[in-house]
Amino acid sequence: MTKRRQAVSPMADIIAKKIFNDHEITIDFIDTFLGFRPKSVQILNGTIADVKKERTRHFSTTVDILARLEDGTQVIIEIQVAYQNGFIKRLWTYSCQHLVKDLPNIREKVTQTHDMYDKISPIYSIALVASKYFDDEEPIHSFVLTEKDGGQVLELPFGEHEELRKPFEMVIIELKKFRKGQLEKNQRQWIEFLANREFSQSTSDIIEKAENLLNRNTWTEEEIEMVDQWLRNASNHFGELESSYIRGRRLGKEEGRAEGLEKGRIEVAYQMLREGFSYELIEKLTGLSSDQINQLSQKHQV
Repeated sequence: MTKRRQAVSPMADIIAKKIFNDHEITIDFIDTFLGFRPKSVQILNGTIADVKKERTRHFSTTVDILARLEDGTQVIIEIQVAYQNGFIKRLWTYSCQHLVKDLPNIREKVTQTHDMYDKISPIYSIALVASKYFDDEEPIHSFVLTEKDGGQVLELPFGEHEELRKPFEMVIIELKKFRKGQLEKNQRQWIEFLANREFSQSTSDIIEKAENLLNRNTWTEEEIEMVDQWLRNASNHFGELESSYIRGRRLGKEEGRAEGLEKGRIEVAYQMLREGFSYELIEKLTGLSSDQINQLSQKHQV
């Protein structure tokens, strides 16, 4: 099924940070995609206040949330709603930056510099991407450090009990492939939720809780204003994109301009579908009918 559940996508920056600011939801998300269940989690940058500091009249296609677990492990949740050629390299760089950034804090806790390496904690990244990055049918790709010839996964002792764990893992989830791949029940529910699609099976209590956070009636007045501002920024962003197509046809013939305008509207609608916008908003901004938008969605499977 291709029907969207909500007018605002869970991938929208304000909504995403509202969702992952809930500790129970974030713990379940980490358990689902990293395979271990934290006892507790601290959100270091994922609140509405953070969003207010980061942007006011700016439309961004990237969201990042940093969480620290009870043992010091850092988990980065990265959301990318538009395709970027260097996204995976940026995610890798971002992970390394957070590891290095944490070293001064570790150094303060030890007397000898060489002792601080025993205090370093793992760092993991989970990227939610609306575009396709890998040429296969698998929605989830997990990257770890392995031995070149034998393929043994590198594990090191961490924490007070020196538990063997992977020092690094990068998981990339392609929401566009929500219909495909062999997925566990929780994985499929999470992917369908984040892709803003109809659920294919009954949902867990955690997914129901996350779904309820998308209900506008549960938002504060401040949150409503921030979401509305985000939608206005999105409208301006895509309106400027559409205008560029119109300007590009001004030197052509009248029929060329009309053809270019129609192609421009379709391209804008396609980009908005990829980024999780509702049919209603796409209709309003492009002038295309709901049938045209639905056909476009089915054609490109977005």
